[in-house]
Amino acid sequence: MQLQEEMLEHSTRALQDQGILRGSTLGCGAQGQVFAAERIRKVASGQHRLACAVKLHLKVADDHDPIKNILRELGVLSLSANAPHVVTLFDILELKYHFATLWELGEQSLQDLSDRNPNGLPREECLKYFEDVSRGLREIHGAGIVHGDVKPANMLLFGNGVVKIGDLGVSRIQEGKTTLTSHGGSPECVNRFETPTIRI
Repeated sequence: MQLQEEMLEHSTRALQDQGILRGSTLGCGAQGQVFAAERIRKVASGQHRLACAVKLHLKVADDHDPIKNILRELGVLSLSANAPHVVTLFDILELKYHFATLWELGEQSLQDLSDRNPNGLPREECLKYFEDVSRGLREIHGAGIVHGDVKPANMLLFGNGVVKIGDLGVSRIQEGKTTLTSHGGSPECVNRFETPTIRI
């Protein structure tokens, strides 16, 4: 555990050296740790600041090397290019102990929203979110992809009210195309069926 913390600290410093400042931790999922960040780059007019979510994938020397997950995510998003209800992948960086992917940052997940509203949400609001999720799944499925981990925690709400689907690390390519995953979803979805519930 201490070694992992030291590697995380090393990667955080390495990202900072590249102008990526770490913010709050967003979660630790099946495929890695995710945190909010701000990327600062020098431009002719001064500085360009980009709010993003950074996902760290620990490097390992076996068949479960996270680079496969990263390549899968890159492939998925290239197939789903310009999909307005799928999160955007900005960049991928290789560090000493981790690979880092930089993602479009939502304000909160639908799971967070549901947890903060134990008495439920207005029906019209829920229907809008479900419509956005349905469109995102249609965009992904239209590209011949199965997400494999659809749940409220992976449905991100943005400031303009749009919901986008994220975390495609366990997705699979359909129709006989090469797939880099050996399972059909995250452990919580493989071991038990998780219904994406939002109280109305």
